[in-house]
Amino acid sequence: MRKQASAHARVRRITIDERLDGDLVKIGVADLLPGHTNLGDDALDSWSEERVKLIRPSTCLRSFGLSRNHPELRSLVAELPLGPEDNDPTGAFWRSLEEGQVYLAGEIEAVGAGRSSIEGITASPGAFSVVRIDRIPVIKNKHKELYSAALREGR
Repeated sequence: MRKQASAHARVRRITIDERLDGDLVKIGVADLLPGHTNLGDDALDSWSEERVKLIRPSTCLRSFGLSRNHPELRSLVAELPLGPEDNDPTGAFWRSLEEGQVYLAGEIEAVGAGRSSIEGITASPGAFSVVRIDRIPVIKNKHKELYSAALREGR
């Protein structure tokens, strides 16, 4: 059942900052501020100040709001090029984390025909989802525009 439309959707942006060693990764976590729903723009004023966290394989899933049997974990792992050693979804997801990846985790709704053809993302109180956004063309292009505009303003 969907929550009231006026309810604030709980959404986190998780950025993989640095893999420090085999079992330690530094991430940045920012919470969506109330009143923001269009996550495709990813405007800086939509998010709280980013907090730095260190995660290990044992805390990784919890940081994303996932559990070992969560359907979202299976969906994320299904998108990975897996090797024969990747029969454990938790381990496969952990090993896939690389610097520069950006995820949205929480009450979000992807707009499009499916996970492989997302056209936009909105905050929507209700079902929980995790989506890697740094490789979605419409979001990537918007980030390039924002970055170019920031460079022009900085001159």
